[in-house]
Amino acid sequence: MASSSPVVLSGMLNLSRTNRKYVVLAQPRTPGDVEAVYNHVFGAHGGKLHELTTVDSSVASTLGNLTLAAVENTPLLIMLTSRFGDSSPVFIPLTSIDALKDEVELQQACTFAIELTGNKGSIVLRADSSTLYNEWFNHMVFFLEQAWELQGQSDDLYLASKNGRRLSRVISWRPPPAKPAPASAAV
Repeated sequence: MASSSPVVLSGMLNLSRTNRKYVVLAQPRTPGDVEAVYNHVFGAHGGKLHELTTVDSSVASTLGNLTLAAVENTPLLIMLTSRFGDSSPVFIPLTSIDALKDEVELQQACTFAIELTGNKGSIVLRADSSTLYNEWFNHMVFFLEQAWELQGQSDDLYLASKNGRRLSRVISWRPPPAKPAPASAAV
């Protein structure tokens, strides 16, 4: 599932019946990748990165988020109001996601939810078809596992199951058990 392009997946997903977002799953690793993701997200509307004559705060913020993802080798979810970019995109590093819930867990077809670290809430996204849902969900699982592995959390991943069948594909991070304090040596 690894992609040679830093833009792994992009398309329109629904936050609600009337609120559609352009969502990009990216994994920039090099300065060239940062430029490719920037151009993919903003090139059609705001111009290609190498064509900019001035850098305003929104461009600087975007480049900062993309560069941080590249330096930390962290996949990134970018949410925008439209395909043509906007001035306030939302950047979600996959390392800041605690759980991914599928349509079975949510009891809603073509819907998945991401729960953000630190009780910052969850984002529920719905695809227009089961094919699109499967593509997004499978990519999210793959890249979340990579992100959590980078954090040393891979041993804490689990797929919830019932009766040996995967009925619910909930992926969740659980803190490791507390280590007991070292026993003091008796004199």
